[in-house]
Amino acid sequence: MGQNFYEILTKFINCFTEDEKLTADILLENYREIVTNINKSSFLEMFPQILQNARKAALHALKGKVFEGNCWTEKKQYFPISNAMTDMHKEIFCLRFYRGLSEQEIGDKLQLSKEQVHFYLVQVYRDISNQSITAIPDLLETP
Repeated sequence: MGQNFYEILTKFINCFTEDEKLTADILLENYREIVTNINKSSFLEMFPQILQNARKAALHALKGKVFEGNCWTEKKQYFPISNAMTDMHKEIFCLRFYRGLSEQEIGDKLQLSKEQVHFYLVQVYRDISNQSITAIPDLLETP
């Protein structure tokens, strides 16, 4: 596990922060909480929870930080959303998953109703499920 695991967490957190120094600070300050209880279960069983803990730490560090422009960037396109998804679908998913905005906050930012945002998100979740990618931890959880 060791170094490779640390590198995976670094890359994962950097997808949220897009800032290598902030990523390093988050890992340094939150490593113990991120990997808590890892010895009580197998690594594969704990990995989704570890990623969720890392996501929570990143979102906590970003809380209140204003992001100008679009959240969806070329850097994010490795994430498993098909090319059939429109830029609006990708932007809404990115704001929800990578920035932790609520459906109401996304609607306010993009001038959409909460119902429209929810509709877009449901479509994205279906797209991810159709690709048999089911281990995105607590995707629907409000941070």
